[in-house]
Amino acid sequence: MNVCKDAYLLVGRLLLPAFYFCLMLITLTTSHIFSEDGTWFSYGTLGSGNIGKIIINPQNPAILYFGTSEGIIFKSTNEGMTWSTVSLGLSSDVRVQVLSIDPQNPATIYAGIINNGIYKSTDSGASWSAIGPINSSIRSLAIDPQNSDTIFVGTYGINNKAFRSTDRGETWIEIGDLLSSSTVYTFAFDPNNSTTIYAGTDIQGAYRSTDSGETWSHIGPSNKIVKALIIDPQSPKTIYVGTSFYGIFKTTDGGENWSESNSGLNATSIDS
Repeated sequence: MNVCKDAYLLVGRLLLPAFYFCLMLITLTTSHIFSEDGTWFSYGTLGSGNIGKIIINPQNPAILYFGTSEGIIFKSTNEGMTWSTVSLGLSSDVRVQVLSIDPQNPATIYAGIINNGIYKSTDSGASWSAIGPINSSIRSLAIDPQNSDTIFVGTYGINNKAFRSTDRGETWIEIGDLLSSSTVYTFAFDPNNSTTIYAGTDIQGAYRSTDSGETWSHIGPSNKIVKALIIDPQSPKTIYVGTSFYGIFKTTDGGENWSESNSGLNATSIDS
């Protein structure tokens, strides 16, 4: 089973193709539900806690990872039929907020941790080490799909900031005056030009940078908390954002105009 191609995810009560949402945060207890044809089944329970984002090895879709609120990272090499823990080197008190896999070198994985910054594995999760000077809670972490030396990170809490690394996490610089007082919930790259990047925030919706994060401009929707943002790979000016309390908004002109896209969707708070 190709998870991104064949699976479906449930958003509220709406069944959506996972092609559009396969990197969505799934907040469940630690059991895993997949579908090939719209029929749901469980792969079992793995302790307690909430599941973070399930990430998929782009070169081998049978390899999956996810982190939990109890600080455990799980790995499957058979499309989720069985799982093992890969948390060597992580502190016992960490809470895994987000995982991101290097699209060009899938043996390299980054973990954003609540209150403990960023950890990195270069051996497919077998071992982890802390990297970078960011000693705060990580809310979002994204790797440039065309240049995996470049990583973007958003933090939250008392020090809401956004950072960029251009050397695989060895050093970091703070970016984006417009983002400095916002929690960045998500980053997304233009599929045709990764120097154009979008950020979903808790202040004024979404922002866009066309210079790899040096400068940012607001694109809306205004006064919305944007926790999810995806770009149509066939038409990059078509963007969907998931908001708290107001559901999904869509633009087909790169953010100039937005419209609600909630028909059939009972849930109005999209966490990611």
